[in-house]
Amino acid sequence: MQKVLPALVALRTRLRPVDGSNWRATGFAVLLLIALPTLVYKALSTRFGFTGPWFDLDFVLAYVLMLLGARIGNIWLIRLGFLAIIASFSVQVLVGIGVIYLVDPVLVADYLAFASYWPWGTILKWAVLGLGAMFLVYLLVRPVRLDRARIWPVLLVTLVVVGAEKLGSSNERRNALSINVATSGALSLYHLGQAWINYQGFRAEPVDFPAMQQRVLDLPAAQRPARILSLSVEALGLFKDPAANAVVFAPLERAVGQVYTVEMGRHPFKGATLSGELRELCGLRTLGTPGKESIVRIGPNCLPAQLRKQGYQTIGLHGNTGYFYNRVQIYPGIGFDETMFGDDFHRHNPGVTVCEDNTFVGTCDGTVVEAALEFLSARHKAMAHVMTLQSHFPLGVSSLGDDRCGAIAGVTDPDLCLYANTMSNLLARLGKQIAEAPVPPDVVYIYGDHAPPFAMVDKREAFERGQVPFIVLTRKSGPTVP
Repeated sequence: MQKVLPALVALRTRLRPVDGSNWRATGFAVLLLIALPTLVYKALSTRFGFTGPWFDLDFVLAYVLMLLGARIGNIWLIRLGFLAIIASFSVQVLVGIGVIYLVDPVLVADYLAFASYWPWGTILKWAVLGLGAMFLVYLLVRPVRLDRARIWPVLLVTLVVVGAEKLGSSNERRNALSINVATSGALSLYHLGQAWINYQGFRAEPVDFPAMQQRVLDLPAAQRPARILSLSVEALGLFKDPAANAVVFAPLERAVGQVYTVEMGRHPFKGATLSGELRELCGLRTLGTPGKESIVRIGPNCLPAQLRKQGYQTIGLHGNTGYFYNRVQIYPGIGFDETMFGDDFHRHNPGVTVCEDNTFVGTCDGTVVEAALEFLSARHKAMAHVMTLQSHFPLGVSSLGDDRCGAIAGVTDPDLCLYANTMSNLLARLGKQIAEAPVPPDVVYIYGDHAPPFAMVDKREAFERGQVPFIVLTRKSGPTVP
């Protein structure tokens, strides 16, 4: 920072002699108002792994607006044009990142429902950095004689670029969210608004592989295990490197090896956390968060509801609030007799241990799994489902692990090492807890909800992007049957 600020001051000083040349003023204006935000956007898209245009038409319109404002002496037109650049840039970045994290940007409404639980510290940090960068650009633009900059060269280039793209495109309507040479932040926002208005709500279709629901229900009733534990592990993915996977899963296998046989598998995934739960609990590929009508429609076929018909008692547990993904309604709706969320743990025991060193503060996973095991051991026929919390992204150094490398040969990225250390320790702890339970569950299903959602594309590329682990632990002594 000590070197950057003097360099910006020097650049700003060099801009002052622009008065004598229309072409020089044009060059600086194009550089600061069109080229610079475009290059920053492309740098972000490359680093974070989303796609977007090389040529934003909004920047051109804002450029024209600012130059016209300068020629007629209207400072408000200049400011309006600069704000339009910021707005278009922000829309393109948010839509790009939204496609990474939300699968479909239209689902932003679902995520707004629990905005009070977002990691606002991280969000505000990046927002402040972004606004600071825009302010620096504004300071650089101020000395430029925009009234002397030319408009027609930029319009000519725009016509050439748009014309070339039109000649190379099909007759089908262009999608502003796809990879285009030229597009518009305003057009992206318009198409997003259209999709939002026409959003059909929650959608679900059966998966085309044997999810946990099918595996359990396909067993004859007389062979069905009496005590079933479902464990959905937040952001548990699969490295592309088998050696790295061995580092993550070997501690679990060692922890449970005396009590359980271990079957390692993998399942396709699509969507975020709730989609991962409904994939295994209900055998559904879903998009969005179900409301009351959708819950009534899908609930009866879900595993907890089916087991409940056969005399099983069921419980769903999560260490954070039940309002995340509307679990407070979904869990009972798909067949859980009882639910326990973070608030319930604290209400029943105000002194319960709270894990505060992860992104979302809540009841520690060990405490939640302990409650699930107690529920199972106290009942002859029961199912418990746990959605973990402590491995939620973004990860940080915590009681579960640090970012020291060495366990995985050839991996030196601290973020990947932090992930591997966190997951291996979490699985080892939970495995030990399950194996040492007074009454161990007869069968345990452990699976990832989705791949690790790293912001940087190079880190995401270290993982299988379409599959997550699906692990089955079966008691060696033979499952207890009803």
